[in-house]
Formats: sequence, structure tokens, C-alpha cells
Amino acid sequence: MTTLEFAKFLPNCKLQVIEGADRVFTDHQAELASVVLNFIKETLQLSKLNASSCCLCCSTTCLN
Repeated sequence: MTTLEFAKFLPNCKLQVIEGADRVFTDHQAELASVVLNFIKETLQLSKLNASSCCLCCSTTCLN
């Protein structure tokens, strides 16, 4: 299975191609770190938005 095929099965997945990078990113560590950090920040922001839209007026479990 290729990376593109595998990415289709991961929820909230984003595939970022870093041109010229090898498999262990020895020459592109700063770019990799930036991509990963931005993904984490975006994911946390979405999680907070989804949690804040949940109904807090009752003690039942939110299904949204």
C-alpha cells in the first residue's frame, strides 16, 4: 500500500509531501517539525471548537 492509499484510512489525516526529503528526514527536520506542529495546533483548535458547541445544559453524553 502506498502512502497516498494509506492516508485515506486515517481520520483527520493530512498528507504533506516534503520535496527532497528522505525516509528519515535527516535534511528536512525543521520543515517536518513545522508541519507536525501546525497539524497538532489545528487539530487541538478543532477539538476545542467541537467541544464548545456541545450542549452543556444536561448531564447526558453528547453525541455530536
